[in-house]
Amino acid sequence: MNFENLINILDEDKEFVYVIVGGTALQGWMGESLSFYRENGTLRDIDIIVLEDPNKRSEYLQKLKFDMPVDFSFAKEESYRQPYQVLSQFKKNGNEQYSLVFRSVEVPLSKEVTALCRVNTITPTGIVNFQTFNPITLAHLYIHRVGILKMKDVIKIKRFVKKIHNSGVFDTVHTHYKVFHEYAAAIRHNYPFYSWAIRTYNYLDFSLNCRMSHKYIPSVILKKLINL
Repeated sequence: MNFENLINILDEDKEFVYVIVGGTALQGWMGESLSFYRENGTLRDIDIIVLEDPNKRSEYLQKLKFDMPVDFSFAKEESYRQPYQVLSQFKKNGNEQYSLVFRSVEVPLSKEVTALCRVNTITPTGIVNFQTFNPITLAHLYIHRVGILKMKDVIKIKRFVKKIHNSGVFDTVHTHYKVFHEYAAAIRHNYPFYSWAIRTYNYLDFSLNCRMSHKYIPSVILKKLINL
């Protein structure tokens, strides 16, 4: 099953709302061919946010990976050696509105932030159209999960912003997106040890050319050690 097959399955399932995020979505917005492998030869993750009942759909998507041969992997950060990760810390408030939630931290998001878009990307099997967020939301999602921007993502985000800046998508009012910074600041303030541990791990991982996260010590192990 290739990326096109995956998107077809996700599109056909009307019981939940999925969003492709991360590097795959960035490549789509930049009009680049989708690469399934990193420069070091490891397989890239396909990051998926499930907005509707993520727990209910998690087992289904895990089974999807195990039952069919694939040329992609789901993100592994939350589940060591498990191919599927519900990236979302989104909580539905009703009327198609959501909040970001981490433990005691909760901030509401405007509809402008979570509005869904469709993007075309070029794959080895042809052009695939998938569901994602707008470029500004995608960029801000890189800080919302751990309260910091990982060092390995800084270059990626700078390149993304520079490449699509002239398209005018960043001309929108930034007020809607301040909540991501407030959310990250609240996590750092309320959970300083957590933030320090994740920041230290990311620094070491970056110094080792991401070998810790890609090969040796997935961050899920660290999170278990600090009781996340």
